[in-house]
Amino acid sequence: MLKEKTVVTTRIQRRKAERKFTKAFAKLTDEQIEAGEDKQLRINFYQIHPKDSARYLEHRNRVPKDGIKNYTNRNRRENSKATQNLIKDMAAGNFNPINMIVFDWDGMLLDGQHRLFASVKSQRSIECAVVTGANPEHKKKVDRNQVRGIEDVLGFTLWQNWNMPASAWKKAKQLVRGWMAWDETDYKRNVYSQDTAFNATDEEIEDFCVKNQKALEWVAGYVPSAELTQLKRQYVGVVLGKMYNIAGEDKTLKFARGLATGSPDGKTCPINKAREILFEVDAEGKPVNTQLREVRLRHLQQMICVANAYLAGRKVRKIKEEQVVKG
Repeated sequence: MLKEKTVVTTRIQRRKAERKFTKAFAKLTDEQIEAGEDKQLRINFYQIHPKDSARYLEHRNRVPKDGIKNYTNRNRRENSKATQNLIKDMAAGNFNPINMIVFDWDGMLLDGQHRLFASVKSQRSIECAVVTGANPEHKKKVDRNQVRGIEDVLGFTLWQNWNMPASAWKKAKQLVRGWMAWDETDYKRNVYSQDTAFNATDEEIEDFCVKNQKALEWVAGYVPSAELTQLKRQYVGVVLGKMYNIAGEDKTLKFARGLATGSPDGKTCPINKAREILFEVDAEGKPVNTQLREVRLRHLQQMICVANAYLAGRKVRKIKEEQVVKG
């Protein structure tokens, strides 16, 4: 009789595999870090335990200020989002050991603090390349380097092989972030997750792009009305992308053109109702502030409702509160 596979047995098997894998990595010690005092650059693979990660962050990531017991961070402040993404990668087995942790010849941390933060907060050991004996002046260059953004990562891995020119990558990135945030919105608390908990990994973003490839290609190549602000263009893109997946190019293009020029079919036409939402004004006749989270969420919900009516061939007299649902 086969033993039933449970969460506990799966966890035990994973830990055994992790222990077997990490045998190839020696534990990083202070002696190895301080060996860089001879100013010889060395690169080796090491295992770093969470307790050691915390110790390096406390003692090798700070320098005394004016001989007083006040300390300033040698590196920039922690970016909690970057740390959480690394933790998710570690949990999914996607942590890349090629990402280096760098110590200078004084034994101080030059690069890799977020990998150490992730090790501490997840209480997981990390195995990665460690550089010792680096020139402290290289710190200036490390901080000046820019991490590749979503448009670069996806552009090089996906979009350059699609029907999408590099000039459209930035727009596609904004669309992907807005669309994924909309899908993760907490409707009960009326919270648009791009402003709160939207924190997708590279793998989740790539899977989303592959799933919605045709819609992303089409929307990224479409030029919306110049009257729209960047935020409005983003949620118009979300609506058009969802519509493209459902109805295809012809019907989506007709709706998109109508948003720019209006429709002769009267106020109850979904296209004209969508224009009312996009160009909503307050009591003083000024455009409503779409920087406000509740305004953006309301506009997105209303646009989805109007788009559904357009696809169903219905007229829209008034959008009632109970009609505003996830699209």
